Amino acid sequence: MRNASSGEPSLQTAPIPLDGPVRVLHICRRYRPFAGGTEKYVHDLACAQVAAGRKVTVLTLDRDIAGPTRGLPHRETIDGIDVVRVPGRGGAQIAITYRPDRIWREIARHDVVHIHDLRFALATTVLGAALRRRPRVFHTHGLIFHSAGGSRLKHLAVRLYFGPWLRLCGVRVVADSPTDRMLLLRDAPYLAERTVVYLNAIPLAPLLGLSRQPIPGRVVSIGRMVPNKALSDLVRALALIADIDWSLLLAGEKDDEEVGRIKALAGDLGVESRVDFLHDFDEDALPGILGSAALAAFPSKGEGFGIALLEAMAAGVPLVANRIPAHVALLGPDLEERLTDFGEPEAASSAIRGAMSLGLRESAELSARLKQRALGYDVSRLLHEIDDLYVRLGVGSHRARG
Repeated sequence: MRNASSGEPSLQTAPIPLDGPVRVLHICRRYRPFAGGTEKYVHDLACAQVAAGRKVTVLTLDRDIAGPTRGLPHRETIDGIDVVRVPGRGGAQIAITYRPDRIWREIARHDVVHIHDLRFALATTVLGAALRRRPRVFHTHGLIFHSAGGSRLKHLAVRLYFGPWLRLCGVRVVADSPTDRMLLLRDAPYLAERTVVYLNAIPLAPLLGLSRQPIPGRVVSIGRMVPNKALSDLVRALALIADIDWSLLLAGEKDDEEVGRIKALAGDLGVESRVDFLHDFDEDALPGILGSAALAAFPSKGEGFGIALLEAMAAGVPLVANRIPAHVALLGPDLEERLTDFGEPEAASSAIRGAMSLGLRESAELSARLKQRALGYDVSRLLHEIDDLYVRLGVGSHRARG
């Protein structure tokens, strides 16, 4: 069956096994060596696709949109993934490339095009893929609503620019969560029939089997050190705890200004000696960091999904998270007691104190519940869903058309 408006295979076509060396092109503003939720998602999915026999390319910028890093190799191979970097400029709001021809060239070489950020060459990519008759998929990753700033302008952008381009070029949308789907359809309701929800996923095995050796009193928070992560709220809550000998490890990519603000706040509160920073750690170091944590804390004000929270769940680390839609959905009703309001220091402090005061039996029971909840989020499930979508979209059929 074909979609009457786009001439593409309908999503109701009966699935058949995905066969042959399918060539997949992922496009994102930011990729390794840089870290972040979207970067990790793309890499984990790409690695799973490579292991399944796909030929995978990631196209990204040749510089870091979040910092001064530039001059990265134009081409390299990372974990079996071909990485192509194009020249351009970018920032937190949007990124452009000076070489759209290189995007079009890669589109022509691949069987399916995945877009992972609305803010990087969207029109160039979806129009080029449509003209080449390549199936095109957009993953939401929180869309552009990770922070509350400029909310009205963001909704207008989706309503007047991003949504119409997705519709015009027949892009299929994968929402990483029901919340993402709701946010998208609020401004682009006409995309409802083209949108599916495939929950985010990670390779669970290394974390499920982790043997933890927590350092007493150690609180760990993993993620980029930017204002939206609200790490200052975590410091304020911890500073109210005087009856527990705690320490805080903030691990992840740093924003120098934000790190400066956190250090200044810790100094003002008299806890600077208890706060440590670990920047730019290798992915292989993650299990060790989680294994050392007596408690993991996630004070973020907004997330598209919450991959760092999922990692802590899979590792069985007792945790406390801010009450935001992404965290509510990920933890589910059975773990709702793990949520608090980090905007209220006293409430967050009480939740942290309670979590750090659990006995051995209570802590073990909580770890088991967290791991059980994480089981549905393995990358093998996501790979199966993506393969099924490829088949339904007729991936590779352009070869038969000549």
